[in-house]
Amino acid sequence: MATPLFTFVKLHPVGFFIPPTFVEHYFKRHVSQLETLVRLENKIKNTSAVANLADHFMIVLKK
Repeated sequence: MATPLFTFVKLHPVGFFIPPTFVEHYFKRHVSQLETLVRLENKIKNTSAVANLADHFMIVLKK
C-alpha cells in the first residue's frame, strides 16, 4: 500500500462511542447521555486497540 513512501505510526479510533446522526433527535432530549459518550470517546481516542472496532479510524503515517 503506502509502505515504500511512508511508515506506519499509529491507528486512532474515530466515532467508537459517538452515535450516528439519525439518532440526533433522541440526544437533543438526553444531553447528559451524549456528554457521557463524548467523555468516553475522548478517553479512548488515542487507543489503537479499539480502532479496528470503531466505525472509522485514522491512520497516522510518517514520511
